[in-house]
Amino acid sequence: MAAQSLKYKRRILVVDDEADSRTCLCDCLGQWQYEVMQAASGREALEKLQRWQVDIVLLNITMPQMDGAETLRAIKRRYSDITVFMMSALMTPRLKQQLLQWGARGCLEKPIEQTSLSLALLSSPSPSGWADS
Repeated sequence: MAAQSLKYKRRILVVDDEADSRTCLCDCLGQWQYEVMQAASGREALEKLQRWQVDIVLLNITMPQMDGAETLRAIKRRYSDITVFMMSALMTPRLKQQLLQWGARGCLEKPIEQTSLSLALLSSPSPSGWADS
């Protein structure tokens, strides 16, 4: 994959309340040479974003307490330059349209196929100071 040849390792935050989903995504992203962090909730994700520079967030929609839509809006208010991809097994065209209006870069249907994930990540903008190979 192209990410292996990059001088800059993109940092990705995976946010999902389901531990198995987080682990699966993190393992895949790690094999692709991304630097990966994880959070089990929207609140935890916002806390991590205060401490760490992140390029991309993979954000589950259905989570207790602070759902993905609320988390997306908070991220975009505070960190407008971070690319956010939403994830859901219950994606509808209406929901997708609303998430895109709120600032999501795209939406991925769960279970997430590696090809879909790879294409989404390759379509995301390069961080400033990062040279495409």
